[in-house]
Amino acid sequence: MSKLWLLTMAQNSEKYTSEQVKNIYPTFNGIVGLCNLPNYDSTLDILQKNKGEGRILTREFVKNHGHLMSELFL
Repeated sequence: MSKLWLLTMAQNSEKYTSEQVKNIYPTFNGIVGLCNLPNYDSTLDILQKNKGEGRILTREFVKNHGHLMSELFL
């Protein structure tokens, strides 16, 4: 059976990230996310606590949205 993942990218956006992930189960199997660094709030913690079967990547921010989104598929 296929698995369904919530793909997301965030940095210093705990309010929006918390809202985004609060009711994703049982629709999704987990979160595959990228948290850009530096991160000064609890965005990374929220993603880690709600990742389910997924994974959360971290990396330094670069000004290339396409490159950052592509990292979610690696």
